[in-house]
Amino acid sequence: MSHHPSSQRGSPFGDYDPYYGGGGYYGRGDRASDFSLFMMDPNVKMYWVAFFSLLAYWGLVWFLRHVFGDGHYSSGVNTRTTEDGVAVPQNTDATGGYRGWIQRPGTSNAHNRLTRASQVLGDLILMLLSVLVLNTIGQSRTRIVMILTWVFFGFAVFWSIFEAAKESHVARFLFGMIFYGIVLAIGILSFTHGFHGFFD
Repeated sequence: MSHHPSSQRGSPFGDYDPYYGGGGYYGRGDRASDFSLFMMDPNVKMYWVAFFSLLAYWGLVWFLRHVFGDGHYSSGVNTRTTEDGVAVPQNTDATGGYRGWIQRPGTSNAHNRLTRASQVLGDLILMLLSVLVLNTIGQSRTRIVMILTWVFFGFAVFWSIFEAAKESHVARFLFGMIFYGIVLAIGILSFTHGFHGFFD
């Protein structure tokens, strides 16, 4: 006997719905499938809102790191070789201000820090996306996954700020353990309480 969680929820489709009055994408009434009811669960929307918020935050950090320099250039101090074969330091960023930033931006310390934060967020987004897609396809738990997703979001923002401010191997280990644990929890919930159908 199927014990699908969506079968225990009431249908959100009334006689008239301003958004889904004509049936819409998810259908209405008798045409509403179990997946339709699952997708209309507010908790499902909220954990995808958390994912999009993290995606938007990552995009902002990714954009800002280009404001503070260009990763293709090293710092403004390079070397040149004299006729005697001696390497002499020289400043390649002689032009300052806006023109200098346009013509030949150097890699600033802020750029390096934001690059580290951007790489961390990119990895976390890939991990979170994988388990959220798994949970949505399996039509598993919604409330607990929503809570875990927002916890994941909060720690991701905090870790990105910490990573941009300071490098710490111990902190990376602790944060990595937290994120790995949350991702495993969502994945296990997806398989334990999801993927139930007619043949169960």
